[in-house]
Amino acid sequence: MKIGAFVPQGWRMDLNGVAQDKQWQTILDAANKIEELNYKSLWVYDHFHTVPKPTQDPTYECWTLMSALSQTTNKLRLGQMCTCNSYRNPAYLTKVASNIDVMSGGRLEYAIGAGWYDHEYKAYGYDYPTAGIRLKMLEESLIIYKLMTTEENPVFEGEFYKIDGAINQPKPLQKPYPPIWQVVDGERSIQWAGLNGLNTIMWIPTVKALKKRFEIYKEAKSKAENRDVPLGEGICLFRDMFVAET
Repeated sequence: MKIGAFVPQGWRMDLNGVAQDKQWQTILDAANKIEELNYKSLWVYDHFHTVPKPTQDPTYECWTLMSALSQTTNKLRLGQMCTCNSYRNPAYLTKVASNIDVMSGGRLEYAIGAGWYDHEYKAYGYDYPTAGIRLKMLEESLIIYKLMTTEENPVFEGEFYKIDGAINQPKPLQKPYPPIWQVVDGERSIQWAGLNGLNTIMWIPTVKALKKRFEIYKEAKSKAENRDVPLGEGICLFRDMFVAET
């Protein structure tokens, strides 16, 4: 088992009360402590507004943090929980991710989902299509990600996205590309991730639900890869842990 941790970023009100000129140092101090304690990975959220309700408290942007923290850490894997596909053009996002993988020395985890926080969509002027359409958009986005990280002049035309000879240099250091993680919830998304060979992030599942979800994913991935995938392989669990002085 490998354990990672989040830096404070603001989305969950974890910078509430921290003066603006102290916020970035607070993030840096947390990243340094995570690395010092030998955690394996560092994570940030991809959101623009706070939860449980939008406030004027700060929320630092996900990929800006990825870029900066790639230069202030040395060995931590760097991931997002998780990138909202709708917020960035997939060709542009692939370019950014490839650059950061190089800048970090090959430490990027590419975690992405279809998106869900409708208030942010509306506030920032993004269309908010049905869940089914958002999943189809995610599927096309991942096709573009794989093509642009492995080919020199990739071409793709889908229903929602297209590229025509999109040059992506430098290519990421990790081959064929930084590991892909998809946040999953219901049986459909778990099966889809497994059948497409994606790693999965299971968002705060109950202990009771874990065994069934593990088995669904194992069966789907074993079928896709024509091998007996060990139970638990390719799965990341997200759980809250609250720490305070006693």
